[in-house]
Amino acid sequence: MKKLFSSVAFLALMIIAWASMAVPREAAVDTPRQEVPHLPSVTFLGTGPATFTIDASHTFVVKYKANDYKEVPGPTYEAVATDRVWDFSFVPDDGVILFHQSHSFGLVKAGCVIDYVQIDDDPDARINHFFIDGVDIHTVNQGMVTYGSFVTPTAGELTFYANDSVGLAIRVCEETVTMTPTSTASPTATLTATASPTVTTTPGTPTVTMTPSATMTGTLTVTPTATATSTATASPTPTPLIPGEPGQGTATPSPTPTEVHEPRLLSCLRINFDIGGDVARRGTYVVREVGGRVLATWWADEGWTDSGWIRDIDISYPSVYVQVFFVKGDGSEPIEMVILNPAAGTSYGWLTRGKCHAIEVGWPG
Repeated sequence: MKKLFSSVAFLALMIIAWASMAVPREAAVDTPRQEVPHLPSVTFLGTGPATFTIDASHTFVVKYKANDYKEVPGPTYEAVATDRVWDFSFVPDDGVILFHQSHSFGLVKAGCVIDYVQIDDDPDARINHFFIDGVDIHTVNQGMVTYGSFVTPTAGELTFYANDSVGLAIRVCEETVTMTPTSTASPTATLTATASPTVTTTPGTPTVTMTPSATMTGTLTVTPTATATSTATASPTPTPLIPGEPGQGTATPSPTPTEVHEPRLLSCLRINFDIGGDVARRGTYVVREVGGRVLATWWADEGWTDSGWIRDIDISYPSVYVQVFFVKGDGSEPIEMVILNPAAGTSYGWLTRGKCHAIEVGWPG
């Protein structure tokens, strides 16, 4: 693996707070707490030939030939025709540039939030991925600048495989945190399905009618539906004649029910600031079921207003209430966002299987 930008590497390690909601980890005894480094603000400026100007405190990152980058101090750079040019607010020390190779970020715990920014991934069939112990857990979107965030589902070795030539800055699990809901109300739901078969036997034409029923306990409102139906076919087995007794044998039906399961549909969501007119602060936004598990995360920079659709979300019940928390990543307490389009009669957002839903948020107070 090469170091990024000639003598200075391209990227940084770090974590951001998470798990079932963030609280800061305890600092080591007698050790001053160190602020976790941020990801840089990165903007793709374009290709040469051109003259580019940036803030004098920022740094140009220039791809001047295949898989080779250099740093140029601001505020002005004269790019030639082969240059691709980015504006970095700062260049982290420990980054990598990769092409058709894997890079390990070491062992991580379950529940870590991984934040990253990737540059120079041309839209094509060469897609880059993160893995835990060789299992694909996250696909990176393509583009000249791509910010992303995800939660490690299990403990193991975190690796990144670059199918295309890219540079990557990343923050990896320096804190272990436990999420605790800030709301006093914690509605939960328990779905219990029971089936009571009724067997009706007619000689030669046995049938079985399976009548599933579902009951719901808890304060979460859902509409349970039966997901299994049964049909039966019988293969009569004649009882042989007993010597010395008159009469004929009788048939004993052997019905074989076959269950047919409906698919468990996934949900999708987007976090949006449009209704309230607010904008994002720099950090991670965590969507979780009320009293339950984390469903999605979104890393945003200052001024962003929309996460875009976050797809393939598996919720615990046909419909669930959700909360959105902002985690700054500097050890401060998480902030519960105000839901501006809540479920009726609640302050919570909602998701339903098989549907996409925008969660409109604003800052409290």
